Amino acid sequence: NVYNSSNTGNITSNNTSAATKYAITYVAGVLGASAADNKSVHVEGCENRGKISVGGETNGVYMAGVIGYGSSADVTAHFENHKNYGEIELAANANVHGVLNVGGISGRTNSCAVYNSHNYGTINLLAGSLGSGTIDIGGVAAYNIYASTKTSYRIENCTNNAPINVGISRPEGVAHTFRVGGIAGYAQAALYYDKNYGKITISGNLNTNGKRATADNDYKDGSYVIAGIVGYKTEGGIYGGENHGDIEVSATVKELSTKTISQLRVAGIVGYLSTDLKESGSIVSDGDITISGTFDCEVMVGGNIGLTYASQTTDRSMADIIISGQLNGGLHAGGVIGLCYKGTNVVEFDGSITVTEDATIGTACYIGGCVARAQAHGSTAYTDKVYRNRGNILFAGTSTASDTVISGCIG
Repeated sequence: NVYNSSNTGNITSNNTSAATKYAITYVAGVLGASAADNKSVHVEGCENRGKISVGGETNGVYMAGVIGYGSSADVTAHFENHKNYGEIELAANANVHGVLNVGGISGRTNSCAVYNSHNYGTINLLAGSLGSGTIDIGGVAAYNIYASTKTSYRIENCTNNAPINVGISRPEGVAHTFRVGGIAGYAQAALYYDKNYGKITISGNLNTNGKRATADNDYKDGSYVIAGIVGYKTEGGIYGGENHGDIEVSATVKELSTKTISQLRVAGIVGYLSTDLKESGSIVSDGDITISGTFDCEVMVGGNIGLTYASQTTDRSMADIIISGQLNGGLHAGGVIGLCYKGTNVVEFDGSITVTEDATIGTACYIGGCVARAQAHGSTAYTDKVYRNRGNILFAGTSTASDTVISGCIG
């Protein structure tokens, strides 16, 4: 256990030896790695003010302001009351051959709750070369999972207050997954009352050779999810959350095969949701979303949710959504939800959706003030509820899609 510890020194890892491409790098301001699979881990009241930087050759990176990697099998394990003020950087000369987990507070946590922790340090990822490993970036906790028998783990009352800037390029012909969230990139733990105030900026060449899996809802390869709270959410629910940070994606996603079907999902709250969204607290986003660049993949944009297979209690978005560039793989743009496969009780939109004159939409185009597209999935019926749109929609672009559907409530 670690209590009330602090770091003010800068920490840099920059091993350029080719031999290190087979090794994992754990870097953090307070605790690099802790693996106590049969014991409880408590890390409380720690603070980092030093810059954390990783460059050079490595097989994988777990880096964060406070805890790089933490693992436990005890239900009482937790990280609590932490603050990070230091910049977290993946340097331009970094060559990461495998997994990349970067968080403001924690990089990867296995069966560990994160409570009352706050990030104030900018996250900058400028890596020149990344391999086939999964990329997870979170303003608080990059990657969070829990044992199947434990359901008490949470990310609760946490905030991100700093920008997340990602400007990376992936090599062609490599299948990979890319998940970014203002709070978490990937999370199984339940999220309670977390808030993001930091702007998220994504640029670079996100080439893909990913394949769509057999299951309709499984895009593990060639998947890009970016959201104000959590990129990819499974298992435990979301019980309140607010996003006040803008999201800008100005990237290139290049499909390298006619058989590949990848997706870009961008949203104010959660990019991909397969668990329930609860209303025990406010769930709202007023951060603006801007999409530009060239995308051969499907693009799904929602003021709150990009793609969901789960039930929602109440969703409200006040985001201004602006779409430009070349979207060759099609567009689903909803003021609140991009593509919805299951019912929701109340959906309200008070922002705007603008498709600019320089936008070209191919394949399919669905735009809705509340939900871009709603449909049943398998044996699960879609249950319509209440939709309230008070926002304006402007389509000034060019659509070469076989279907172009625009509506005030549901496309």
